[in-house]
Amino acid sequence: MFEQGDSHLGEKLNFVYKVKFMSSGHQLVFCLLFSQQQVENQARLARGDQPVPEDDIHKNYKPPPPPSRLDSLLLAGQINCYADQITEFATQSFGKLFMADSLQTESKPKPT
Repeated sequence: MFEQGDSHLGEKLNFVYKVKFMSSGHQLVFCLLFSQQQVENQARLARGDQPVPEDDIHKNYKPPPPPSRLDSLLLAGQINCYADQITEFATQSFGKLFMADSLQTESKPKPT
């Protein structure tokens, strides 16, 4: 169960890292494309042509899709299953323990 918890934590950290990396990478590429378009528009204006509208950048460059969270979901399901099994086993064991304890205390003679 501890291994599954560690795996789940690792998957969570990987997801957060990938989201941050993709976000910063997307911003970097978008800024690069935007600056290239500004240079191209300045060249077009110098030649007397129409500048390219800024909406073209958004149409041409789409952000990458977020990473899959399926692994984290499966690990969380396994941890939940293990926790349910442990709870069931512990409940049965504690019930037997308390019943045996009460039977032993009733059968012992009381000192006078």
